[in-house]
Amino acid sequence: MQGSRWRTWAVFPLSAGRQTTMIDNMDLKTKTFDCLRMKRQGAEQVMKQVEDKSLQEQFEYWQKGAADLKRLQQKLKDKGGHP
Repeated sequence: MQGSRWRTWAVFPLSAGRQTTMIDNMDLKTKTFDCLRMKRQGAEQVMKQVEDKSLQEQFEYWQKGAADLKRLQQKLKDKGGHP
């Protein structure tokens, strides 16, 4: 399939039953967004916000966050999608 966007996958066995996957003609690009770093930074921010709170205060923190998220989801649903 010339001009196709599909790529050919090849699986190579490694020692101890492990394997790796390689894509033919892989486009190597510089990473502009690091999802794991963003996730970890968010987790660190949350930990800083709740570290000095009691269990009851932490519970209330998560309840408020869940309620805020539900309100946002309902607002987007009523609006017909993302802003």
